[in-house]
Amino acid sequence: MTARVEYADQEPNGIARLIGGLIERNLQDHPERERLLRPAAVGIVADDAGVGITLRITPGRVVVANGVVGHPAVLIRTDSITLTELASA
Repeated sequence: MTARVEYADQEPNGIARLIGGLIERNLQDHPERERLLRPAAVGIVADDAGVGITLRITPGRVVVANGVVGHPAVLIRTDSITLTELASA
């Protein structure tokens, strides 16, 4: 695998670690999916926990940042339980 998952913050929040880890493991288990990485910005917010992240995706690289940074093209808002359940599916 040549694609990298990086964290923009020295101390990623819990959602950043969860989602970043899932993406990293998915790319390790299925390296052919690297070709699916296209430029995008996605925000994910767990409203009840008051925490969010931004994913900045480019070919070969995914950067995970604490909080919603800038104006992501897609913003997903949910509660932390739904987000955790989705991540475990």
